Amino acid sequence: MTTVLTPFTKLALATLSVVVLGLVVTIWQYSQWRQQPLPVLIPITYELQKGRGAYHVIAELRELGVLSHATYFRILIELTRNTDRLQAGEYQLNPGLTPTALLTKLVSGEVVQHKVTIVDGITLRELLLQLNNDPRLIRLPLGVDETNISDHLGLSIPFAEGYFLPNTYQFTRGTTVAAMLRRAHEAMAQALADSWQERYEGPLANPEALLTLASIIEKETGKPEDRRQISQVFHRRLELNMRLQTDPTVIYALGSSFDGDLRRRDLAIESPYNTYKVKGLPPTPIALPSIASLLAAAQPESGDYVYFVARGDGGSQFSRTLEEHNAAVRKYQLRAE
Repeated sequence: MTTVLTPFTKLALATLSVVVLGLVVTIWQYSQWRQQPLPVLIPITYELQKGRGAYHVIAELRELGVLSHATYFRILIELTRNTDRLQAGEYQLNPGLTPTALLTKLVSGEVVQHKVTIVDGITLRELLLQLNNDPRLIRLPLGVDETNISDHLGLSIPFAEGYFLPNTYQFTRGTTVAAMLRRAHEAMAQALADSWQERYEGPLANPEALLTLASIIEKETGKPEDRRQISQVFHRRLELNMRLQTDPTVIYALGSSFDGDLRRRDLAIESPYNTYKVKGLPPTPIALPSIASLLAAAQPESGDYVYFVARGDGGSQFSRTLEEHNAAVRKYQLRAE
């Protein structure tokens, strides 16, 4: 028996065939599109704001010229059930990025990692200025400075000078300065504890004294290889109950009034930081010391030097007696044989 198709049936079958063929072609094109590079010709930075929905993100990516087929990307997000899993943050989109790789990046939170370097020997005031002026970080609240940052961060120290470890730290855009400071403080606390455990016997009463001495060594050191010998001089002076007589502490006492030229009259300034007038260590560190200076403070070189003077080449000339020291001063600072 032969079945006779009516014109309507023929039309319906033809239409179905076209639909099925179109669907097959669309599926094939979609599968090909998923693996093809997006139209990203140069690196593009895209910031996905917190609270943005998938459709808003698609619109922003399309406006940036990243998506040539926004509908396909919407299908990809929905098929993979990632509609509500896109993570906020700053992303770098590089040439060669496929739609699948882009979605993986946005879901996994593979955000841009920035870097900030805290330099050895800067003061806390300089550190706060550096971090607050970094546009990638969220500034400290108005009124928070070196005098009250310890309270703001909830640290168990009255004054935070010196208690942040110089290093290079990674962070994401939108990190707070407070968070960066806490990381640097935790790193310093660990480095200080390690150095204190490895210390030689000597006149330093506690880790705080070690940190203070390390900050002075950091400011006095021109050549890294001199650190431990400089530490030996200061240890010897502390043992002999001599004044440390170190210029960096006076410069710290002068603060913003220091113009780069330390004068004789400055050595008479009334301050607990003036080690030309006050015996022992100053009340707090005067800068942020490096791990190398912490170790030098904990492990001074052996010897009996009591004086040192800058040679002018970055290094120091060490002396055992005042007579030797005065001769070194004439040679290297007064330039007189």
